[in-house]
Amino acid sequence: MNIKTRPLFIAAGISFGVQLIFTLLSTLPMLFLQLNPAMLEKFLGFGDGMPEPNGALIGGFMGLGVLACLCPFVLDGIAGAVYAVLHNRIEAIELQDGILGGAASGALGRITATVVSTGISLLMMPLMMNQMMSEFGSPAAGGLPPGGFPAEVMATMVVGSFVSAIFGIIVGAISGAVMGSIGGGITAVILEQKG
Repeated sequence: MNIKTRPLFIAAGISFGVQLIFTLLSTLPMLFLQLNPAMLEKFLGFGDGMPEPNGALIGGFMGLGVLACLCPFVLDGIAGAVYAVLHNRIEAIELQDGILGGAASGALGRITATVVSTGISLLMMPLMMNQMMSEFGSPAAGGLPPGGFPAEVMATMVVGSFVSAIFGIIVGAISGAVMGSIGGGITAVILEQKG
C-alpha cells in the first residue's frame, strides 16, 4: 500500500483548479453587481418601471450557486479516479492503493480550494461592508448608529467568517477523502479487471 506523490499532486491540482474556476464564476458576477448598486437594482428588477423582480436571472444565479456547492463532491470523486489512472501508469494499482490515494487527492484538492475560496470571501468582506454602510447609512434608511457599525458587529462578522472557514476546511477534508476514495476505489477495480 503506497501513495505515488506525482499522481497525487496532479489529481489534487486538477480538482483545485476546477473548483477555483467554479468559485470565481459564482463570486465575480455578484461582486460586479455589488460594486454597481444601480446595476444591481436593474438586474434584480427593483428599479424604476420594473415592479417585480427578474425571477429568471435570480434563479440563474441561485442555480449557479447550487452547482458550485455540488460540483466539489463530484470533482473529489474525479480526483480519486485521476489518481488511480495515473498511479496505474507508473505501476499496477491495487484496490487499497486506489482508495488511499484517491482519499488523499480528494482531500488535498478540497482543502486547497476551500482555503483559497475563503481567502477570496475575506477579501470581498470590506466591499460588502462598504455597500452595507452606503445602503443603510443614509438618513432615508434610518441611518446607522453614530460612528457606523458597532465594533461588536464587525468582530462577530470576522470571527464568524473564520469559524465558518475552519468548519468548511474540516468538512471539506472529510467529504473530499470520502468521495476521492470512492472514485479511486472504483477506478482501481476497473483497472485491475482490465489488467
